[in-house]
Amino acid sequence: MPRPGRGHVGFCGTYVADHPDAWVMLSRRAWTQGEPFAAEASRMREEIAAFVDGLLGDALGGVVGPEVEALAQALVGAAESLADWAGSTPGMTARKAAATLMNFAWAGLGNLMKSERWSPR
Repeated sequence: MPRPGRGHVGFCGTYVADHPDAWVMLSRRAWTQGEPFAAEASRMREEIAAFVDGLLGDALGGVVGPEVEALAQALVGAAESLADWAGSTPGMTARKAAATLMNFAWAGLGNLMKSERWSPR
């Protein structure tokens, strides 16, 4: 499986580390402030999810559709949550947070590449 550029993965964590107040405004307050902030935050999140959808589709051999879109949404949501947590956790760097997320995602994507899917028993 091709490895995505590390810059893509680390951006969110680096942004949080470099601009903690802006991250709080973007990730939390935008949703409670109403328009136009909530609409812009939603637009940005969807743009990021579409980008991740493309990366995942490429990594999975051109697969497209709802399953890949769902994976992209899950990964973006995980990245946002991890960025929130990392931003308030002493000693957690953007690099460590990105590595944690990639280790989590990479294992699952590797299984998908081998057509191994989880199923409830």
